[in-house]
Amino acid sequence: MEPVKKEVEPVKKEVEPEVKLDELMDLVVKNRVLTGKTAADLLRTSEKEIEELADKLQQKGMVKLHSKFFGGFDIVLSPDALKKLKQEEEKKKVALVKQELEKLRREAGMRK
Repeated sequence: MEPVKKEVEPVKKEVEPEVKLDELMDLVVKNRVLTGKTAADLLRTSEKEIEELADKLQQKGMVKLHSKFFGGFDIVLSPDALKKLKQEEEKKKVALVKQELEKLRREAGMRK
């Protein structure tokens, strides 16, 4: 009896939402104004997902969403977004340094 060959489904690689959020923010920073459709095309996702991500960025005060009369929307970089980005970068750096310091302390404690 011959073994039955099963069709192997390709594994869809799920991109972390944080990664897409960062990618969208990078696009908006570079372009200052971006349509939802353009962002969706560049990030290879749906306009609906872009709108959800942009809404999260708007809640953080990074962008503003402007609806268009005939549908769609623009994502506009907020005036103080770059300042907020720098603050977030600093927070990430501080957290990373703290994490590394804690790791070194644990390793030093194990050696005693």
